[in-house]
Amino acid sequence: MKWILLLIYLLSTLLSAKDVYYNLTIDYQQVNFTGENVEAMTINGGIPGPTIKAQEGDWVNIKVTNNMDVDTSIHWHGILFPGRNDQDGVPNLTTPPIKAHGSYTFRFPLIQSGTYWYHSHTRLQEQRGVYGSIMIQPKKKRYKVDKELVLILSDWTNEDPQEVMRTLKRGSEYYSIKKGTVQSLWGAIEHNAVGNMLTQWKNQMPAMDLSDVYYDAFLINGKQNSSYKAKSGEKIRLRIINGSASTFFYVQYADGPLHIVSADGVDVKPFDQDKLLISVAETYDAIITVPNDGTFELRATAQDGSGKASIYIGHGEKESVKGVPKPNYYAMRCGASMKPKGKGIGGSKTMKCSGGKSAVGMKCGASMNMKKMDMSLSQRPPTPYAKLEALEDTTLDKKRPWREVHLTLNGDMRSYIWSFNGKTLSEEDKIPIKKGENVRFIFENKTMMHHPLHLHGHFFRVVNENGSRSPLKHTVDIAPLGKSVIEFAADYEKDWLFHCHILYHMMSGMTRVVSYGTPKNQKEQASYNRFIKEFDKWYFWGNMLALDSMNEGLLAAASGKNSLIAYWESDYDTEYDNYIVYNRYIDRFSSWFGGVSIADRESDKTRAIIGYNYLLPGLIDAKLWVDSQGDARIWFIKELMLTNNTGLELEYQYDTELKSEWSATLDYRINKQFSIGARYHSDTKWGAGIRWFF
Repeated sequence: MKWILLLIYLLSTLLSAKDVYYNLTIDYQQVNFTGENVEAMTINGGIPGPTIKAQEGDWVNIKVTNNMDVDTSIHWHGILFPGRNDQDGVPNLTTPPIKAHGSYTFRFPLIQSGTYWYHSHTRLQEQRGVYGSIMIQPKKKRYKVDKELVLILSDWTNEDPQEVMRTLKRGSEYYSIKKGTVQSLWGAIEHNAVGNMLTQWKNQMPAMDLSDVYYDAFLINGKQNSSYKAKSGEKIRLRIINGSASTFFYVQYADGPLHIVSADGVDVKPFDQDKLLISVAETYDAIITVPNDGTFELRATAQDGSGKASIYIGHGEKESVKGVPKPNYYAMRCGASMKPKGKGIGGSKTMKCSGGKSAVGMKCGASMNMKKMDMSLSQRPPTPYAKLEALEDTTLDKKRPWREVHLTLNGDMRSYIWSFNGKTLSEEDKIPIKKGENVRFIFENKTMMHHPLHLHGHFFRVVNENGSRSPLKHTVDIAPLGKSVIEFAADYEKDWLFHCHILYHMMSGMTRVVSYGTPKNQKEQASYNRFIKEFDKWYFWGNMLALDSMNEGLLAAASGKNSLIAYWESDYDTEYDNYIVYNRYIDRFSSWFGGVSIADRESDKTRAIIGYNYLLPGLIDAKLWVDSQGDARIWFIKELMLTNNTGLELEYQYDTELKSEWSATLDYRINKQFSIGARYHSDTKWGAGIRWFF
């Protein structure tokens, strides 16, 4: 009887299914979001691309034509492909890249409903405009509404995304300076937070940061401000998608809380949320009822407070959102002694995983004085995961074998290296699993940033307070210094990408391939090797300081954990001190290096050197080297931002042959290319001049 019912269901599905066709053309086009014309990458002439509309059970046929001079790709974010991965759209991993002036036709069945999106997975193209939305109607609608409105949120920079990455790789404070979010000594004094700052230094903790990049604009459906006409009393289903490259948004509606009914395309037990913090790559559906009079603002505010985008819904006079207070970074500091409190995620009560184990979380330790925080959780709430409750039991089959994977999230803003378990994709590419297993990922975020993690081709349960009804998602945010647990059934084959969906973190190493161990032929292995190499791009930069008393400069190139550095210093007379080294990053505290030193010594001016860098308590950089003649040198360098634009660098150096010297440099950043400064050096005395960054 069971098989007869299944056969009837399958036949009815086949009879009701239809083929849906779309043509997407990716091309270069000039856009202007900020008063400046910039070359972007558009889909069908727009940013975002068109909404793919279909119904559960349909077969979609999407021809993607690439009119550009470079390869591209399209990944269908959150879409399931049972039994195959060739339509997932990750170039060289699952799907061939769409060659320049070529095309590729995707064809796959839709076995789900909900709100999803699509975007390029080629290098940094998503940031340039290659993204759009997907709306799949269910066979049976749970909610009756009058209209549906897709809202895709995004961030926009006028800079070339490759230049953004280069700026990040050089460890520059420039984007924080431009946003006014530098955590300076003067700012700490103003906020009565000098003690917090000193504790942070003592514990070798970096400054808190909510976004790495300065953005010129934030957009909803490609506009900073827009309107949508609706009649009084109409019910509208808002399909909210965070399609940004690296921005979390607070979403608010001027007429009251959003009534959330779905997360990541899956219906959940409805709840109200006044300020919805939506992570990069997540989707939420909310239902609103248009009031009798007025046009009410729906606002998306960047989590770091650097900007917003708005759409006004309704008719009549405009009613605006009250807004989210800007973050106080000085009140958000956590010390390094982050110790678990309680037994649950975020310090809540114990939550059971499918296998009966507890999901252990953490809170900030005693070094964070919550009473001194000038913002409450009601003003700037976290992601609403505690409220997410599935409509049915999501517990996995306990009879299946279990695999447990522990993943720490590591990162370093100064070298801009992000990783899992301290290793980038190039060092450790795969997380092996087997078909038929239940898999549990246990995350511990050891960084001061959010990390929205996305697993391609799978949904997982995010273990939370709701136990057996923990929600199903495809993307989960791991909060700064937080923990989380996800579980999923390994029912597929081949390889699936798993990564942080902050675009620049993904391309800097926080990426893995979840692999079922399916053997590859020679062609597939060659393609896989090309995929890995995409994450090993070299970036080049440098700076030159010209003072009236001396000059110095630096040239650098970096790829992953490898870097080449050339440094020179001269007093315009006879004294000079230069070195060229290869540097190998170990972790955010340390690295080792080897190379050549060329200095005005009495003999053997050119010597081989080998050394070690270490970040001491107090955020003091220490460098030690020994040369081929047995002489040694040690440096201590402390950098400190005094104000948002003004920095102070203190340096002490001792050489067993050249003896000691010290300097203090004051530097004022004018723009991205130039700063002016003054220095006192124990040998060359006072000097003033300009520094050029390139």
